[in-house]
Amino acid sequence: MKRIYRKVIVGDLKPDTFLLLKGDGLSPESVPLDVLTKLLEAFRSLYRGLPADPQTGDPFYVSLVEIKSGSSGYGFAFHDPDLGKRRTALLTTAIREKDATALPPELIKPAKTFFRTVQKDLGYRVEWYMAGQKSPEVSLDPTDMVAFPESGRVRGHTTIRCKVIKAGGVRSTVSISIPGHSRPLTCQITRELAEEFGQNLYRTVDVQGIGEWTTDTIELVSFVPDAFSQVPDSDFHKALKTLRSIHTKEMKRMANTNGLTLLETTSRIRSGLPIDEKEA
Repeated sequence: MKRIYRKVIVGDLKPDTFLLLKGDGLSPESVPLDVLTKLLEAFRSLYRGLPADPQTGDPFYVSLVEIKSGSSGYGFAFHDPDLGKRRTALLTTAIREKDATALPPELIKPAKTFFRTVQKDLGYRVEWYMAGQKSPEVSLDPTDMVAFPESGRVRGHTTIRCKVIKAGGVRSTVSISIPGHSRPLTCQITRELAEEFGQNLYRTVDVQGIGEWTTDTIELVSFVPDAFSQVPDSDFHKALKTLRSIHTKEMKRMANTNGLTLLETTSRIRSGLPIDEKEA
């Protein structure tokens, strides 16, 4: 099973709808993968039972998230820009199972299945946040995720598929192309590091890009991905280890050359300042 490895910065994930599950001891780490699969399949069966809409397929993404503000707990977040008021009302009724007679016949069975799976089989409670309401605060830590197709617009730590198209230039930047994205994104790193980054990371371990870092390695700016990739966890960690090794080696080389400490060199690169020589 592949992982969707993503850590969303608190407050940055803003899908249209949250389905919040509440229960003692419920967390991404504590819920077995077969339980997550059962929950998500029950939800998807319910979702597919909604009246057909030619513009709407499955939700753009379904993720397990931790919701911290208001009612805290864990649940699923999904995005569907074409859900519409009628489909939203039906889905809300089905989730809460308030009045089965108010549902179309094709929704009654999946609604009962979902309700039974969540509240009776697993003992969780359900709460519902719809589009237009105040979004709860969300945080997602790396964990085993069910590998459903993922897309949408989420900012945070994430793995993306892209390629280096240009290294160097003004303020030591590198341009990176993302398939399906109209504009290349820009990364504040040195030309040497960019070239090493592209040659060794992308081609060696088949991870084509890492975006929106907030560590002391590499920081990509002005980045909103159009799609997510799913890569084996071992490949991701191998890529991350390679990236950190390259970064450390490059920083030490520049620090030794210019009389700066490693911290000073890293700070200057992240701030876009020159690193040719140490200031008096």
